[in-house]
Amino acid sequence: NGSTALNLLSNTQMQELEVVKGPAGSLFGAGLGGVMQINNFPSQQESPLQIQLSGGSFNLLNTGIKGQIESGKWTTFYAFDHQQNDGYRDHNELDRQNYQLSTRYQINENHQLDFHVLYNDLFYEIPGGLTAEQFNEDPTQARAGSEPQNSSIDQRTVFYGIGYTSFFGENLSQSTHIAGTYTWFQNPFILDYKEDQNREVALRHQWTYDMNLPNVVWQWDAGLEWQYADNSANNYGNVNGQKDTIRFVDDLNIDRKLFFLQTQLGYQKWELTLGLSSNLLEYQVNRRVNAFAEPFEFNRNFDNVLIPRIALKHQWSPANMTFASLSEGFSSPTLDEIRTNEGSINRNLQAEKGRTYEFGHKFYGKRVQLDATFFYSALRETITNYTNEDGVVLFQNAGATNQLGTEWGVNANWYDNQKGFVNQINSRTSYNFYQFTFDDYQKREEDYSGNLLTGVPQHTFNQTLNFGMAKRLNLNLHYRFVSETPLTDDNEIFTDPYHLLNANIDFKVPGPLKLNLFGGMENIFNTTYSLGNDLNAFGGRFFQPAPGRNFYLGAKWKL
Repeated sequence: NGSTALNLLSNTQMQELEVVKGPAGSLFGAGLGGVMQINNFPSQQESPLQIQLSGGSFNLLNTGIKGQIESGKWTTFYAFDHQQNDGYRDHNELDRQNYQLSTRYQINENHQLDFHVLYNDLFYEIPGGLTAEQFNEDPTQARAGSEPQNSSIDQRTVFYGIGYTSFFGENLSQSTHIAGTYTWFQNPFILDYKEDQNREVALRHQWTYDMNLPNVVWQWDAGLEWQYADNSANNYGNVNGQKDTIRFVDDLNIDRKLFFLQTQLGYQKWELTLGLSSNLLEYQVNRRVNAFAEPFEFNRNFDNVLIPRIALKHQWSPANMTFASLSEGFSSPTLDEIRTNEGSINRNLQAEKGRTYEFGHKFYGKRVQLDATFFYSALRETITNYTNEDGVVLFQNAGATNQLGTEWGVNANWYDNQKGFVNQINSRTSYNFYQFTFDDYQKREEDYSGNLLTGVPQHTFNQTLNFGMAKRLNLNLHYRFVSETPLTDDNEIFTDPYHLLNANIDFKVPGPLKLNLFGGMENIFNTTYSLGNDLNAFGGRFFQPAPGRNFYLGAKWKL
């Protein structure tokens, strides 16, 4: 339905992750933040069997099994992952299993079929937000009422899909993917008890045509996406963690269509990209049971939105490239924003719309690689969230926002000597500065225009150092700094800035066993800080304390 939860996946199943920053609606669907493309097939031949086992603080236990098997025209990748821990806080237990089977059949050199199935069984307890006084007194405590009401998430999801890729000569290709999901979801909460059944289907079809002319490279992409969701959402009373009387029974349908066209024209050292997409969206809500009023039906059709994109880059040399882009963005409200967790229907929530300007430079030398980007996004009808007195997260449009930022990243290979004890030293440095402000935002008699955007820190800095020693030992250090973060639209409450230091070590055991031992410590400074803060929370329950100092140890073996 356009909002896939990342907690359906484990890192065992992510072989490659590509991030496309900013609006990319001319090729990958409506959105403002960007796109993540996750590839589950290994890019090269993997071992037929890999086993990983680790444990650590808070009774952490993590087991993983994966492998790749090739037989004739068939290539099969399988993975199983189990993770459990008691959590840092009270009422914070987690238990998750993932099963995945993906098969690729190479019909011939021009035609390929892919089959995928994934099953996820996820359970975790929700300790709830704390006030500043509770956070400082004992960050491990849960919010009052969370444990007696069994505040938690219990969900099971089946994802299945098939893909067909074909090449017609050297210039023309097509790819077609059809996928479906079924999710059973239970969420006891302090306020109520929610139970959902979600059925979803998606189709993506894309054609690509390449033209290679003298001094000119020309590529066309065209296609469509269709996503349809048929969801049943029921809300009950919650008595000591058990379902009570019915409150709401809703049938919700989402119909989303995207048509896209993009062309890339390369001439000598220049490349021009032009893209356009058409976006159609419809919501249908049928409240069949309403314990507090009359049942009703609610339909919402969003106007067709055309999203253009233009980008230009210049390759100064093999190591230097400058780029600039102008793109429109459109991000419709998600199902969880239209129908909030306790059953409220938000009839007036508007889609976010915006325009993003980006300018940057990349330098990829032998020892140093640099990425630098400057951007400005002007958003209208920005969706922000707040928490009411019952702890329910609600959503609202906050007028316009201005989002000005810069992102810098530097990779450096300081030392490379395969003959010495120290084989390699390299580092990664990144810095982000975000000046995100409300431009036109009034809430009742209050005017928040000019305030910092809630939940966004202005400064983030990351530094990693990696040491390779004796061709068997690898040490990785990671330092992270995050500046203070506004927690309320009026900018009266901020989190404290925090510093984190993590360390990880990996040792390849000598011999034919193909065994690696690894371990690490996170939050070495034992910093008290909060992640996933509840913004604009009623009663000052902003803080979701993150774990203090903790460690893990494990082993990984390959056949």
